[in-house]
Amino acid sequence: MAISKTVIEDIRARCDIVDVIGSFVQLKRSGSGSFKGLCPFHNEKTPSFHVDVARQSYHCFGCGKGGDVFRFLMDKEGLTFYDAVQMLASRAGVIIPEESFQGDEAGARERAGEKERLFRLNEAASEFFCRWLRDNPESEAAQYLARRGIPADVAAKFRIGAAPDGWDNLLRHIRSKGFKDDEGVTAGVLHRSEGGRVFDQFRNRLVFSIFNETGRGVGFSARSLEAKPQDGRKYINTPETPVFRKGMLLYALPLAREGMVKRKLAILCEGQLDTIAFHRAGFECAVAPLGTAFTPEQARVLKRYTNHIALAFDADGAGQKAVLRAAEILLPLSVELKVIRIPGGKDPDELFASGGAEAVAAAVDNAVPWLRIVIDSLADKVDLATPVGKGEAAAFVANYLK
Repeated sequence: MAISKTVIEDIRARCDIVDVIGSFVQLKRSGSGSFKGLCPFHNEKTPSFHVDVARQSYHCFGCGKGGDVFRFLMDKEGLTFYDAVQMLASRAGVIIPEESFQGDEAGARERAGEKERLFRLNEAASEFFCRWLRDNPESEAAQYLARRGIPADVAAKFRIGAAPDGWDNLLRHIRSKGFKDDEGVTAGVLHRSEGGRVFDQFRNRLVFSIFNETGRGVGFSARSLEAKPQDGRKYINTPETPVFRKGMLLYALPLAREGMVKRKLAILCEGQLDTIAFHRAGFECAVAPLGTAFTPEQARVLKRYTNHIALAFDADGAGQKAVLRAAEILLPLSVELKVIRIPGGKDPDELFASGGAEAVAAAVDNAVPWLRIVIDSLADKVDLATPVGKGEAAAFVANYLK
């Protein structure tokens, strides 16, 4: 596929390089037409990284790196040119015609074509799951959503679907759409046994569709509808694929990006239903990791949209540990970090169900600084009644301040 030069230049014109680089680097004005800051590509104490407004380019006089806005994202985030174009197009609101891409070499075009096939296959699978849920209102999945108070329009907005209990329902659907079995296996929606049999990866599960930052379908997170799943796994995620890298994705990010910018706030939750609860309460700036620990890559994604982040994790021991771990990752990025404490030890989904949007808004308004959570955790770690314990407590807090 090929993106025309006209479209690329339109994207370039709409993405001011100072704004884009400013999402990663603290820039200060240096003269009338330039900015400078510490280079993000090598360690330095004196700024040698310069951004030229007129030329819409950057250059580091220390390490020599330089280029335009596309090159910056490619070098900083490890993206291909195609992915950098897609990301900036989404940021600028530019629609890229499906039939165009300007590739440098045949290999790049082929890889881009393969990834495009995986995107389309995932989107076809998402349509299948969503339609099956919609057409089967008496199903276990539909009844589960009803018990959780999630209406059909919300399920449709968040692309929630269901996988029927069978071995080849999705298999037959993606074949009918012109996809090969091998493509389904590569995308992670089909599984091939050691004997060579191909069958559906997700069966009898509620399915949450996962989209990347640019809004393309990349995978799924599927919740078991059985009290005791046969394989023992409550949730199954798409395995790592060329388009699904769990540690770099955030649930509901395409729906939350605009809200993050408008509110100047990102809310990081533990799971999908908590994220949906915040959106329904009017906080359309909430996202969640995909069932794993929060990662530095996910932190950098949030930093691109806002410097203000609030953590909304469960009040139990595991949730508090997750808060401390997230703080270790986020604080070096120079963000303003707060923690949303849910009254009564509930999670955000329960709070919205019992108290509505007003209760959720009150919890957000009463968010406390991250340091309060660190200090509150000390009593479980050391004996604050002894000099030794107090010294250990001081060292623990100092580690975060450092």
